[in-house]
Amino acid sequence: MARVPLLLAVVVLVVIACQSPVQGSSFTLQGLVALLRGGVRIADQLTGINGQVDRGNNCAINWNVNIYPGFKVRWMGVCVDTCTGVTSVSKKNSRSGALEHCLEDIYTKMARRGLLTG
Repeated sequence: MARVPLLLAVVVLVVIACQSPVQGSSFTLQGLVALLRGGVRIADQLTGINGQVDRGNNCAINWNVNIYPGFKVRWMGVCVDTCTGVTSVSKKNSRSGALEHCLEDIYTKMARRGLLTG
């Protein structure tokens, strides 16, 4: 699963590169950085790597999942409750696993502290 977003990002970058006019045969570092940033923004929008879980009473859990840097592709999920500030971080081999464990952990933490009473 982790290879799909990476492949999508590469495809987006190639499409952008093919549509960008090239002056001469040289690229600048600034141009490459701008190209990469644009591709990353598009890939982020396509993969939907953040969101919110409404838990009522104007409270929500904001979450995001990003690729964790390192030798092996891993995903890091970060969940933060807007009302209590409780935070959870999870690192897993899949995007869905990182999100699932992050949400499970934050609900467990809040339940232990008695913060889930409605």
